[in-house]
Amino acid sequence: MDFSREKIISILEDILAESAFDRVEFAEKFTGKSTGKTGYTSRNNRLTFVRRGTLQLQIGSGREVRLRETPAGTTLVMKPFCTTGGVWEKCHETVALVCHPEYLRIIHAIHNRPGTPLTEPTYFYHLKDSLRNSTNDAINMLCALSAGDEADRLAPHMLKIIFSLLLEDVKNSRLHEYGKAYALWHNITEYISNSLETGLTREIIAGKFNITETYVSRLFAQFSHDTFKNYLRTERLKASLKLLEQTDMTIEEIAWNTGFQSASYFIRCFRTYYHVSPGFRRRLKK
Repeated sequence: MDFSREKIISILEDILAESAFDRVEFAEKFTGKSTGKTGYTSRNNRLTFVRRGTLQLQIGSGREVRLRETPAGTTLVMKPFCTTGGVWEKCHETVALVCHPEYLRIIHAIHNRPGTPLTEPTYFYHLKDSLRNSTNDAINMLCALSAGDEADRLAPHMLKIIFSLLLEDVKNSRLHEYGKAYALWHNITEYISNSLETGLTREIIAGKFNITETYVSRLFAQFSHDTFKNYLRTERLKASLKLLEQTDMTIEEIAWNTGFQSASYFIRCFRTYYHVSPGFRRRLKK
């Protein structure tokens, strides 16, 4: 749906007035075997605050996949590569933050029909022009914690800071309300970000979002000022750099996990984009 800065300001003000943020749950990177119960994996830090009702999710965290019921007043902190799958038996209202490197996605969702899936967010806003490093840093610092006494002590204060910073960022935002085309483009780019290891094509994207391949190209030309092919390659290279610096994966594993056809093609693209080889870039960070 279309963006509304005034609506998210009102929601954030209400949350800050209503909540003590004293209940926090964590979902770690999923390292177990897939069971088919979860269908969404994000490469980014995510926070979901349950404002009302009970949020039900099948969550893959650590080596286990289990159903979690998260009650109102609780914040679910989801780290990169944890997996989630929705369960729609109970009503709920949530506000979620997705910490993308280039913007912060704010999602307000209401599920008020038990037994039917939530097909799309009720409302979302992509904060970009006024997003401060301090806001992102606060979210990332919270996501660096794990369940335990330290998180119980620090998380309520950190969440208060996060939502306060976010409120000021939204108040200072002057983004144009681009409407459905801009929202669709953001949905497509988020889908790409979470599916880089697969063989993505314009045809696949068009089928996924029920649009034509020509319209896919038009969206990328309008909002990224680039072609779909170049955008996809750049996103894969950015993801590969993160894996290169933050994991012990081999070059071949990184190439496979970011969707490159072969290690040699990955190395060639990486060298062209970053002007160094993947191996040399990794050595520079040690």
